[in-house]
Amino acid sequence: MDELKNLVIQTLETNGVLGQLRAQLRSCVFKVIDNQDQVEKGVSNFHWENPQARKATGSIEGLLCAELVRDFMEFYKLDYSLSIYMPEVNL
Repeated sequence: MDELKNLVIQTLETNGVLGQLRAQLRSCVFKVIDNQDQVEKGVSNFHWENPQARKATGSIEGLLCAELVRDFMEFYKLDYSLSIYMPEVNL
């Protein structure tokens, strides 16, 4: 039974399924934290871990750079990274 379990885990890892699930789980956790913060403070304050991320979209140049990174990730189908990037930069 352990061999079957290890084979399934290895196959899921190789196919990228486990990575996708991990990324989705991280994204969901961040969304829950963000939503709880909104309820408590009345504003979105997700960027408690990285205060510099909030500044990224504070100017037109920063917003353009953030959108360029987003566009790059979308073009190359970096969906897992994008699912974390979008809420963190607040796009």
